[in-house]
Amino acid sequence: MIRLKPDHEARKSGSFELRQTIQKLVPESSLVSDAWIVPSGIAVLAPTPAKAAAILQAKKAIEDRFGNALVERQEAWTTFVIGPINKRIRCLDGTQDPMDGLLQEELAHIRDTVPIRDMGWTRRSQNDEPYGYIRICVPESKAGKFPSRLRIFGEAVSIQRIRKRGQIVVCTKCHGFHAARTCARSLKCLNCGMEAHDGSCDRTPKCLNCLGPHCSNDPLCPARPRRFNGVFVRPTGVQLKHIRAAGRREFLKSNKHE
Repeated sequence: MIRLKPDHEARKSGSFELRQTIQKLVPESSLVSDAWIVPSGIAVLAPTPAKAAAILQAKKAIEDRFGNALVERQEAWTTFVIGPINKRIRCLDGTQDPMDGLLQEELAHIRDTVPIRDMGWTRRSQNDEPYGYIRICVPESKAGKFPSRLRIFGEAVSIQRIRKRGQIVVCTKCHGFHAARTCARSLKCLNCGMEAHDGSCDRTPKCLNCLGPHCSNDPLCPARPRRFNGVFVRPTGVQLKHIRAAGRREFLKSNKHE
């Protein structure tokens, strides 16, 4: 992953151009099989984990070439929430905040097998209540080794593993529900659905997904995949045909009133 700022010049480059640029900076071109723009910068795909490690050897060369960039290996993280934990711990020297080193000492036996990336009070615990809950982030590859039972400061605490909810993939080019890197369509206007143009759009809104009279990113769009039993379900081909027919009628009806 090459981390870039939102206004970085490299974001204007196409996937093939990016891939060629990075291939020239690494020992072998075969190390890089693809590259594309993502919200955080440039995603670089390597055929194998070993080749991904080889790309990281060219970290400085890549950072120097792109400028104001950070090259790092993308790693998935898992979050655990433990508690309740007293926000003030009584010690021999008085009371202390557990985040001032005490909690790190309590979890020392865990850190030997499960590296802890980040730790802090949850947002709901940032209040005046005497007890709160701690958020702990660990590498996803090590999450299975996180203990199922814990005693912190002599008290048993609950452990909850936070499961990530999947997000709907939305194309940044045509605003359809698929990945932008696999989309061969041209850049479209989010508001009117026509070819992308400079400046704000004052045309009548038209959704590219359902053809109805609203912007293509409307969360209430009937063509948008819906979550069912934790899984996103897309409309079938027949359903989408009816949705678009109804959307087209609504669009024509709304234009008649203008």
